[in-house]
Amino acid sequence: MYHESDTTEPQHPILQQRPDTIQSSQNPTLQPGPDTMQSSQNPTLQPGPDTMQSSQNPTLQPGPDTMQSSQNPTLQQESDTMQSSQNPTLQPGPDTTESSQTPTLQPGPDTMQSSQNPTLQPGPDTMQSSQNPTLQPGPDTMQSSQNPTLQPGPDTMHSSQNPTLQPGPDTMQFVTKPYTPARA
Repeated sequence: MYHESDTTEPQHPILQQRPDTIQSSQNPTLQPGPDTMQSSQNPTLQPGPDTMQSSQNPTLQPGPDTMQSSQNPTLQQESDTMQSSQNPTLQPGPDTTESSQTPTLQPGPDTMQSSQNPTLQPGPDTMQSSQNPTLQPGPDTMQSSQNPTLQPGPDTMHSSQNPTLQPGPDTMQFVTKPYTPARA
């Protein structure tokens, strides 16, 4: 995302509001403005349109298209909240994707690629949830690696090392097979 005026002022403690204030690293009091993004380690970033890639920001307020906010514990609910890594309280929203290591991800459409999430709730197209022990049933639940309690659903496939996969249509490519004695 590029605009005509792109002001880059790293390590500035009292940067005032202006359009397209980007890549202001370690700035504690950045005021809101359009397209305020890539503000690393900023604890008090105020809401604005397209506030994205704010790493290690504990109090990011809600705004449209707030994405890629790493290690943000209080990200509030909004549309297209995705790629929030290590966020323990991510609220539900449409297209909540790639939220790694979040323990309480709530259900939403297209909740996918949530790695190491123990309590992922059911939703459409819940897939590629690696090492998720309690994935609930949903349409197209596939590629859940090392998931011991995957419940049945349509097109449950590519579940590697899953000891209790229940029956469903097109359940295929079950990698870890039970022990079979050799024939005499």
